[in-house]
Amino acid sequence: MVYDRMFRRADEGMADRSVLDLVSQEARRLKRRVNAHDRRKVDEYLESVRAVEKRIEFAERQARKADAEAFPYAIRRPELGIPTDHGEYMRTMMDLMVMAFWSGATRICTFMLDHGQSNRYFKFVNGVQGTWHALSHYKDISGKTEDDDGKTSWASRTSKRDMYSAVNKWHHEQVAYLLNRMKQVEDDGASLLDNAMIVYGSSLSDGHEHGEEDLPLIIAGGGAGAIKPGRALQYEDNTSMSNLHLFALHHLGTPVEKFGESTEMMTELKG
Repeated sequence: MVYDRMFRRADEGMADRSVLDLVSQEARRLKRRVNAHDRRKVDEYLESVRAVEKRIEFAERQARKADAEAFPYAIRRPELGIPTDHGEYMRTMMDLMVMAFWSGATRICTFMLDHGQSNRYFKFVNGVQGTWHALSHYKDISGKTEDDDGKTSWASRTSKRDMYSAVNKWHHEQVAYLLNRMKQVEDDGASLLDNAMIVYGSSLSDGHEHGEEDLPLIIAGGGAGAIKPGRALQYEDNTSMSNLHLFALHHLGTPVEKFGESTEMMTELKG
């Protein structure tokens, strides 16, 4: 669906423009025969039809752009369905994010690598057993808690925490894939990464304790000169992450005075 909205041409089956034209003509004729209340309903319907037309027009423009401009890697329509290989799925979604930025389809993307209650198995990561949620409770090794699958137990806290760390490392590698992809794409004389702000982190700092303090974050990219990268910054206790969001909003052209409880920007990112 993401790919189709950005690149699929009408002649590839996205929609039949002649059908949309016919629907629009019929709706306008109908509008002349109904009362004011129903005319509003017809107007709403016509607006939804126009939204489809705009998506088609946008996708066709982007497809022509993709044909005309050299892109660092092949643009191809993904197969239907979610890939059984979780890594392939992750990389496909991240490729689509890069394409969305490059094509101008959007200025903002969000992507959840996994959620805290996920029961996904990461057996494809060497030496890992148990579900993601169970692994995050790395101090419980009996396999008999409500967070466990009822089948898996662990030899020691150390071995379980090592598995938890291995899955975290795997997630980090997927983000590194995204950043490297963005670094390959030229964007107004710089790279797409140079002109972007990528925030990567978690809502918890400690999965077992459900700890919400000292959240580790990676801010990648240069923000078109707004950010000085390549540093590790240590903040005072109780610094709100909303300071970061306020900073990002200002540099995205939305100079609001407050975000959440925060009225101060994280200006240290400027260097």
